[in-house]
This record gives sequence, C-alpha cells and structure tokens, in this order.
Amino acid sequence: MKESLAQTPHYLGENSILDGTGFDLYKEVQRFFLNLNQANNPTPELEANIRTYVVEYIFNGTVIPHLVDQDGEGNVINSYDKQRIVNKITPSERRGVILRASEKIDEFFRNLRRTGRKGLAAVNSPEGWTGMRDSEGDLIEYVNHQIPIFWTREDKRFRGLTLVTDLTPEQSKQLSINLGINEIKLSRQGEDLICDIVENPATFSYPRSRIKTPEDVFQEILRVRGSGDFAFKQQDGSIKYVPVKKMLEDIRRFDELLEFSEEIEVYIANLKQFILDNTIDFKNHFTQKRLVSEIERTILKITRVTLISSTNVILTRLGGEGSTKLDSSPSAQNDKHALNDNDYFPSPDNFKKEIAYLKMQAGCAGGGKGKRKVLLSDSAKVLENLNSFGVGKGRRCKMCGEINYCSESCWKEDCGGDLDFAAAA
Repeated sequence: MKESLAQTPHYLGENSILDGTGFDLYKEVQRFFLNLNQANNPTPELEANIRTYVVEYIFNGTVIPHLVDQDGEGNVINSYDKQRIVNKITPSERRGVILRASEKIDEFFRNLRRTGRKGLAAVNSPEGWTGMRDSEGDLIEYVNHQIPIFWTREDKRFRGLTLVTDLTPEQSKQLSINLGINEIKLSRQGEDLICDIVENPATFSYPRSRIKTPEDVFQEILRVRGSGDFAFKQQDGSIKYVPVKKMLEDIRRFDELLEFSEEIEVYIANLKQFILDNTIDFKNHFTQKRLVSEIERTILKITRVTLISSTNVILTRLGGEGSTKLDSSPSAQNDKHALNDNDYFPSPDNFKKEIAYLKMQAGCAGGGKGKRKVLLSDSAKVLENLNSFGVGKGRRCKMCGEINYCSESCWKEDCGGDLDFAAAA
C-alpha cells in the first residue's frame, strides 16, 4: 500500500466545495491515504470524523461525543485507531497548554489504573484567542466556550464528550475555581489567563469526589451562569438559543447522538461501500478524485436532509422567503437526491443553501474558513508528516508529462498514470 500513497497528489482535496464549512477535506483525504499506506483500515477514522461533524456542524449540537477508550496503561486513546490523543494535538495551540493539559489527564488516568480506581477529568477551554492562524493568515478564535470531559462510568466503560457553552472567560475562571482549581493559579489576565485555565484541568477520583459525571459538571456550569437559555454565537454573527433542558437531555443520551436516521445512515453506508469496492484501485488518480467527491456527496446529502426537516428560521438566515418549511418546497424535494450515483463531481451551484448553512455554523473548528478542529482531537499534526510520502518533491505524470498534477485531458481519459518522483524544473 505504500506505493499507493506515494502516488497520491498532495493537492487532492484542496479547493473543495466544502472549503470554509469546518470540514477540512484536505486533511481528511491525507489521513485516509496515510492510514491506507500503513496497512491500516482508513474507513473507521473517516467515518468517526464525519459522524462528529454531523453532530457538531450539521445538527449544530452542543454536546459532542468522543469515540475514546484507554490503553493498557490508562492513557486516553481514540477507539477507532487506538492512537493516543496527545499524539494528535497541535503543539503550538494556545502556547502548548492544550498538549500539557492532555498529558496531565493521561497521567491522572494512569495513576487511577495503577490503584484500581475510577475518575473524571475536565479541560476548561475559554472562548477567544488560540495563538494560531488559518490558511489565509487570519487569527483563529474559538467562538464559544468548550469543556471536554473524560470519565469512567459505573459500568467501568470509559467515555468522553465535549460540552459547548456560552461562558465568558471570567465565568470560565470561576468554573475552574468551583471545580477545585486554586485561584492563585488563575491570577493573570488576557491570553495568559486563558492559558492558565486550560493548563489546569479539574480531576476527580471516585468514590470520594462530589463530581462523578458530565451532568455534575453541567450543574457547576449552571451555578456560574444561571439557568437561562444558552446563547451560542454563530459564524455569521447570529445567536442560537438552546434551552438548559435540551442540553441536559443530550448529556443523558450522549451515547445515542452519533446514531442517525435511516436515511443518513444509508448515505454513510454508501460511502463505506464505495471505499470497500475500490480499496485495491486507490492508486488510480480518477478513483482518488472519486473519493473526494463521494465524501462531498455524503456531507451535502446529510445537510440537505437536515434542512428539509428544519423550520424556516434556517431558511430566513439563508435568504429564503415565506413561512413554509423547507420540506414543503418543490425545488427542495426535487433536489433532495440530486447527488445521484452518476454525479462524480458535485457542483456547488446545486447546493448553495446547504453550503451557506454549513458556513454559518460556529463549531469547534470555527466554521467560515475551515479553522481548527475540536480540542483534544485535532489531527493537523498529520501535515507535519507529509514529506514522508513525497510532498514537495515534484512528481511527473507518465501520461501527460505534467509535474505534480495531471492535465484536464488526462483526467478525462481516466489517466491512472503513475506519478514518477522527479526534480521539479
């Protein structure tokens, strides 16, 4: 499989119709082929990221489940690839304090494993400054407060989720104090305060602690801010209001949040079947491009189904008219399945409302410009490894002679031509 990845164009997934929606298709595709090259099944990680994206962006959820487990020592790992989460964190994010907080959480759970106890750990991440820039050089800021929580349930199963809230930085500080962090550690201001809050995760071991579940943490959040509706900032400047009761219900049923309607499950199953049917053919460049379009197709279909069942509040924000629901719109019904199996490369013209909707969502990745991914599950580090499979070395197509890409005519002829490594002129 190593040969297949070496022949993968480094630009594959760039300039996607999903650009600016918070779904970083370029990184997803590079991770896919990196897994494929290492003889790992690439489907579980891709599916997990799509499901999380659906909850966070398409459903605009505020309780985001994590697919996590523990290794033999007690470290937090992704359940789909068994890799430690700390190895996938961008070291530069918030001056490295997110990485250090994650390392502290691993140490906490390792200690619990050695003593046979159970516990809970929470990272308090305020809104605002991140210390990073996007691909266009603009500063990245987190629009809303986040608090990833990892814990061992009474049935001994290890779980994780992120709560998104509307706490201000000062309220985030108070939350840390309420969760037992010494106020002396939180005495600085501005960016320094954000770093101090993040770098000091709250940890609780059972049975002595009063905090045992995410619901307990949520009650502490309510103590800080009150019990009124949550007001979440969106990328377009609008505010989304979520009742406390709705968030509480989602926390209690978080295990179900990554399971979708039959129609959405069919779209995901079709993508998985496409991958299965083409596994041995992914060194073919046309098939590689098909993979990109199949992922785009899946995201857009799920978005369309979601919008069809939504009220005209969304329609109004998208520039729609009238008081009817989207599902009563003839054009919407006619376009519902416009991305059929013969549409290899979907056109953004057919999905303007879906794309506009996705770009409005704040999400943990920021939205709007495809910013960073959710705290503690950012896999951007993969980009640091791209040189290992030839990015930047220059590759010449045997069919058309172009370096680093195939000509349009070559693509139309389903070139499949191998890209030789060559010194770029």
